[in-house]
Amino acid sequence: MNPLNEQKAGLIYAIITMLIWGLTPLVFKLLQGVGATEIIVFRILFSLLLLLVFISLNRQWQSVKTVIGSRRSLLLLLMSGSTIALAWGIYIYAIVTDRMADAALGNFIAPIVQMVLGFWLFGERLSPVGKTAFVLVILAVALEIFLAGNLPWIAVCLAVFTALYATLRKKAAVGAMAGLLVETTLMLPFALGYLAYYPTHFAFDLTGFLLFLCGVLTLVPLITFNLAALRLPLNTLAMLQYLTPSLVLMLAVFVYHEPVGGAKLAAFALIWLAIFLVSAERVRKNRRKMVKR
Repeated sequence: MNPLNEQKAGLIYAIITMLIWGLTPLVFKLLQGVGATEIIVFRILFSLLLLLVFISLNRQWQSVKTVIGSRRSLLLLLMSGSTIALAWGIYIYAIVTDRMADAALGNFIAPIVQMVLGFWLFGERLSPVGKTAFVLVILAVALEIFLAGNLPWIAVCLAVFTALYATLRKKAAVGAMAGLLVETTLMLPFALGYLAYYPTHFAFDLTGFLLFLCGVLTLVPLITFNLAALRLPLNTLAMLQYLTPSLVLMLAVFVYHEPVGGAKLAAFALIWLAIFLVSAERVRKNRRKMVKR
């Protein structure tokens, strides 16, 4: 395929991914009365079921066997699975308790926290702009504490757990789908334990369909994201990822009319400044690479 057409396809896959991630809160909002833990349980169960079908159809079992054969990979995937389950729990809790703006703030912060973790754990170069962006994140959190009088714990925890998950998956160095299957399987005892002790809202009705849809909305964007990553420069993909929290924030303000006070607006302003600085640096580096070629 023509490289230009490949990039166009990658852009379409990326936009589909970000739209699904950004609009998934609409599904969580419809699950009135269903707690965050229960939603996570069915997300694990149905995404695992769909993954088994996907891996079988694409004949990726050899990749799965390779992952299972490595104790190091299994340990890292157990850690990453636990971490993403915590991130899911916090995110869903924020949605169902009308704190969607906090979730959006956390997702805006996460890439910058991930950048700093890359510097600490992998020795990746952290530029002066990256350091400035991280300082702006710290200032944003401090400003909200000072003006609002409380720690934005949802945003902070979501950013840390999401960034930590990405870091652990990078350290595991396994294929996206095979790693996700093993990771989800390792979370299965938690899901089955919950089902054994607690009653659930699942039935063959709208609620049951929405819980199944949670599994679909877990797997499909991961597939489209990987298809996008194969076709787009990482800098472009990283910038497009900010579409997701932007959509979540717009849903919070314009659809669910969450109050966003001066403290949070000030925090968002600092985060957006940090994102602008990091994005501008990425664009500049990308142009330099193109000129050198």
